[in-house]
Amino acid sequence: MEQAVFLAPRPISLSRLLLDWHAGVAHRHRIVEALTGLSSGSTVREWLRELVGTTSGPCANPAGPTGTEAWRQELLACQARTWPAPEAAGLLVGPSALLLTDGDRAVILDDAGTRRVPPGVARSLLLLAQTVVMADDALDAQEIDRMRRSRVQASSSSLSEITPVH
Repeated sequence: MEQAVFLAPRPISLSRLLLDWHAGVAHRHRIVEALTGLSSGSTVREWLRELVGTTSGPCANPAGPTGTEAWRQELLACQARTWPAPEAAGLLVGPSALLLTDGDRAVILDDAGTRRVPPGVARSLLLLAQTVVMADDALDAQEIDRMRRSRVQASSSSLSEITPVH
């Protein structure tokens, strides 16, 4: 009897996803999904090395934020994902741009293409991503603690309402 062999689908490369996004064939959320699914920062760091040395092709859509105020709003609206040391990296996902950094290198990925960021800014972006993640974790911990206290208070008040059997 012949056995059926099932092959896992070959993963799409991050570079291919970026080219598809810039060509208008794929949506940026596919890049975000691929990046956030990575378990270590080593792949992010490798891709950053590749991106810093290349530029993307023509883009189907207009550029992302321009000007200081627009970038401030973009950064304030960011969600973040980080990967811990020794392969530290960070991803900031804004409304119109993705910022990817390893602390030494950083790129802005948006509809305008791929732009390199100066090393000093790369370190600041990694710190920002780490800060956003830590703040989010702290808020989650506070919410869990608040819910736990609420449950304990609800349990103790409902237990006091039970009439003992004599």
